[in-house]
Amino acid sequence: MHRFALVFVLAFLSFAGGRRNPIPSPEIDPATLAAIRGALNERYVPLVRDGGRDIQELARIEVSRVEGERDLYVALCDWEDHWWGDFLCFRFSEGRIDWIAENEDERTGTSCDAYGVSIRGLRLRGFEGPIVELFESSHQGNWPLLLYELRGRRLHRLLETYAVGHYLGFGEDLVYRGRSLNPTYSDLDGDRFTDLTLLGTVERIDPETGAILETIRVRDTFLWDPISSCFHPHGRD
Repeated sequence: MHRFALVFVLAFLSFAGGRRNPIPSPEIDPATLAAIRGALNERYVPLVRDGGRDIQELARIEVSRVEGERDLYVALCDWEDHWWGDFLCFRFSEGRIDWIAENEDERTGTSCDAYGVSIRGLRLRGFEGPIVELFESSHQGNWPLLLYELRGRRLHRLLETYAVGHYLGFGEDLVYRGRSLNPTYSDLDGDRFTDLTLLGTVERIDPETGAILETIRVRDTFLWDPISSCFHPHGRD
């Protein structure tokens, strides 16, 4: 195959499904990871102490690079492991945090009564900035999937939808098997913007016996609307 044709085919295949192929990001080397952990402790420990909790260091720090970026990171920081915590997106270079993205939500900070379950920084077709995918949990085991776009140095919320844990129904428990729905990203309507599909299984459980009464497959879809600049529910199968 002609070299130009081969390049064209590979480029087409990488975009055909809507979700761009993952852009490799270098692994975080141990020295950089240790420096990031130290910087995050320096940021949070005084704030948590000012709030009345006597800690020496954060109980949990999970850091990952944003897809396709060298110096841009996302992190989960808990001062009480899987109980009280915060998340952030930040640039780190030459041994220090250069800046931390502001968040239009009020859910961040040391007063937030939740913690992050998982966080990723993604590059999705149709979006100029990186996308931050955050699964959160409240102390009751519920809370949402949130998607943000980093625009400059500010996180703008694109979606908040229930996707984690369980909730009480009318005399019944409805529980997501595996604790959360699983996100997949693709262009569902052919508009060259990435859309979201959440897949999973809901189990209807007897609250007294714990027996599984019914198993329901769930497929929620959300289409990106560039006019309103957010994802809109498209339906549940």
